[in-house]
Amino acid sequence: MDRRYNIFQRAYETMIELSKTPLPFEEINNMSDKEIAFLKKTIEMMVNYLDLIGFEFKGLSQEILTFIDEEIEQREQSNSLLN
Repeated sequence: MDRRYNIFQRAYETMIELSKTPLPFEEINNMSDKEIAFLKKTIEMMVNYLDLIGFEFKGLSQEILTFIDEEIEQREQSNSLLN
Protein backbone atom coordinates (compact mmCIF):
# COMPACT_ATOMS: atom_id res chain seq x y z
CA MET A 1 0.00 0.00 0.00
CA ASP A 2 1.23 3.49 -0.82
CA ARG A 3 2.18 5.24 2.44
CA ARG A 4 1.60 8.72 0.97
CA TYR A 5 -2.05 7.88 0.39
CA ASN A 6 -2.43 7.06 4.08
CA ILE A 7 -1.03 10.46 5.07
CA PHE A 8 -3.40 12.28 2.70
CA GLN A 9 -6.34 10.16 3.81
CA ARG A 10 -5.57 10.94 7.45
CA ALA A 11 -5.33 14.68 6.71
CA TYR A 12 -8.72 14.50 5.02
CA GLU A 13 -10.23 12.63 7.96
CA THR A 14 -8.80 15.21 10.36
CA MET A 15 -10.42 18.07 8.45
CA ILE A 16 -13.75 16.20 8.40
CA GLU A 17 -13.52 15.88 12.18
CA LEU A 18 -12.75 19.60 12.48
CA SER A 19 -15.88 20.41 10.50
CA LYS A 20 -17.97 18.28 12.87
CA THR A 21 -16.46 19.66 16.07
CA PRO A 22 -16.34 23.45 16.31
CA LEU A 23 -13.70 25.05 18.48
CA PRO A 24 -14.84 25.80 22.03
CA PHE A 25 -15.91 29.42 22.50
CA GLU A 26 -13.69 29.92 25.53
CA GLU A 27 -10.56 28.86 23.63
CA ILE A 28 -11.17 31.33 20.80
CA ASN A 29 -11.89 34.12 23.27
CA ASN A 30 -8.55 33.51 24.98
CA MET A 31 -6.56 33.65 21.74
CA SER A 32 -4.85 36.80 20.57
CA ASP A 33 -5.80 38.42 17.26
CA LYS A 34 -2.53 37.19 15.78
CA GLU A 35 -3.19 33.59 16.90
CA ILE A 36 -6.70 33.63 15.45
CA ALA A 37 -5.42 34.95 12.13
CA PHE A 38 -2.73 32.24 12.10
CA LEU A 39 -5.30 29.52 12.88
CA LYS A 40 -7.54 30.74 10.06
CA LYS A 41 -4.70 30.83 7.52
CA THR A 42 -3.50 27.38 8.58
CA ILE A 43 -6.95 25.87 8.13
CA GLU A 44 -7.35 27.62 4.76
CA MET A 45 -4.00 26.22 3.58
CA MET A 46 -4.96 22.69 4.69
CA VAL A 47 -8.28 22.94 2.87
CA ASN A 48 -6.64 24.24 -0.32
CA TYR A 49 -4.00 21.51 -0.20
CA LEU A 50 -6.55 18.74 0.30
CA ASP A 51 -8.64 20.16 -2.53
CA LEU A 52 -5.61 20.24 -4.84
CA ILE A 53 -4.79 16.59 -4.25
CA GLY A 54 -8.33 15.54 -5.08
CA PHE A 55 -10.39 15.57 -1.89
CA GLU A 56 -13.67 17.44 -2.17
CA PHE A 57 -13.41 19.72 0.83
CA LYS A 58 -14.02 23.31 -0.30
CA GLY A 59 -17.65 23.36 0.83
CA LEU A 60 -16.83 22.12 4.31
CA SER A 61 -14.18 24.79 4.82
CA GLN A 62 -16.86 27.44 5.33
CA GLU A 63 -18.33 25.43 8.20
CA ILE A 64 -14.93 25.38 9.88
CA LEU A 65 -14.08 29.03 9.25
CA THR A 66 -17.45 30.66 9.94
CA PHE A 67 -16.95 30.89 13.69
CA ILE A 68 -13.40 32.21 13.31
CA ASP A 69 -14.60 34.87 10.85
CA GLU A 70 -17.36 35.92 13.25
CA GLU A 71 -14.86 36.29 16.10
CA ILE A 72 -12.51 38.37 13.94
CA GLU A 73 -15.39 40.62 12.83
CA GLN A 74 -16.59 41.07 16.42
CA ARG A 75 -13.09 42.04 17.56
CA GLU A 76 -12.72 44.53 14.71
CA GLN A 77 -16.03 46.15 15.65
CA SER A 78 -14.98 46.33 19.31
CA ASN A 79 -11.65 47.89 18.36
CA SER A 80 -13.32 50.49 16.13
CA LEU A 81 -15.70 51.46 18.95
CA LEU A 82 -12.78 51.91 21.34
CA ASN A 83 -10.89 54.17 18.92
